[in-house]
Amino acid sequence: MTLHPSGSCVNNWGVNKLGQMLKAMAKDAGFLKHKRITNHSVRKFLVQKLRNANIPPTETMAITGHKNVQSITNYSNISVEQQQKCSFLLSPVNVTIQQIPLVHLHAPKLWPK
Repeated sequence: MTLHPSGSCVNNWGVNKLGQMLKAMAKDAGFLKHKRITNHSVRKFLVQKLRNANIPPTETMAITGHKNVQSITNYSNISVEQQQKCSFLLSPVNVTIQQIPLVHLHAPKLWPK
């Protein structure tokens, strides 16, 4: 381990070491073998979960190591519920949000329940 000029510790791992560790953890956790799980997909998943939990962007940046808000904005998608609320605002049908059932989209299963 070496000390980075910023004061943080840096591991001297090879380029593929973290990827190999992630694959081993995914296998042990029972993730689907045919799904590609990368360091980037885990980071994006984390940013989305933090956003859905209403964690402020500055705290998300501190957790993920992003340097600016635009970086985490690029990672996050709006939730199904937020999409439905937007659709309701644009819809000519006169119903309340509570009358709209949440639709469960079948996204590829990457994470166990």
